[in-house]
Amino acid sequence: MADPNLLICVGATKAGTSWLYRYLHDHEECHVRSVKEYVTIFQPFMRVI
Repeated sequence: MADPNLLICVGATKAGTSWLYRYLHDHEECHVRSVKEYVTIFQPFMRVI
């Protein structure tokens, strides 16, 4: 059995990350987290300039 691959995707707003998440989620050989986006401890300090 081959070693698993790890893909980390970081994208901007409206960059197609939701489409990529759904595409990989529906693929039988891919395992993705149940939560696409999650809150970090730094999120309250992040703001749009």
